[in-house]
Amino acid sequence: MSKTADGSPVSPALAPLSEHAHLATPPEMIRWDLGERATLDRPKERLAVVRIAGRNIAIEGRFSRGVQALGEPTAIPLTPEHILGLCHVRGGILPVVDLALFVDPAAHHGRRSAASGRTALVLQIDQEAICLCVDEVIAFEPFQMDRLQARDDDPNDPWHGLWAGQAILELADLEVGESSDRMEVVPVLDLPATIAALRFGEPS
Repeated sequence: MSKTADGSPVSPALAPLSEHAHLATPPEMIRWDLGERATLDRPKERLAVVRIAGRNIAIEGRFSRGVQALGEPTAIPLTPEHILGLCHVRGGILPVVDLALFVDPAAHHGRRSAASGRTALVLQIDQEAICLCVDEVIAFEPFQMDRLQARDDDPNDPWHGLWAGQAILELADLEVGESSDRMEVVPVLDLPATIAALRFGEPS
């Protein structure tokens, strides 16, 4: 069985993240680049709000390394459906992961073939990095994590076990750079738990 940099075993489902992936640019030199819309250097006290399969999800900015458009990922033989392939990121090679296919593949059949042209959020924890395939980047919101609220974790929810909590956000419109004047309760992804679930091949 493959192993991570610290010697932990990696299931075949996550082997591409350790065997094929690397970041050529040191994390501290990578910028959160949104083209002409905004550029933020290492946004730790922010949440990135993205849409995946019709669901708004927030991710802590401290894990973020950038945003880029996805081309056609390079396929990896004998990998699960939620690992769409590999993509180039600033000289590095990273696996592309679709969490909707991971948590509920039967409900989202067909997303794999539609990956090209979507957006990837580049995420990193320690030495593990992925391109998270999203349908839309909705907003980037300042947020103090001590304001994070507990979230009821419904065992019938396919995303069960992957939430860190929830945030009440006044979402901004990235296209115009202004608040939309709507408050929304947005679940916040527990990225360490998600990476661990990917490592062992199934949601907790």
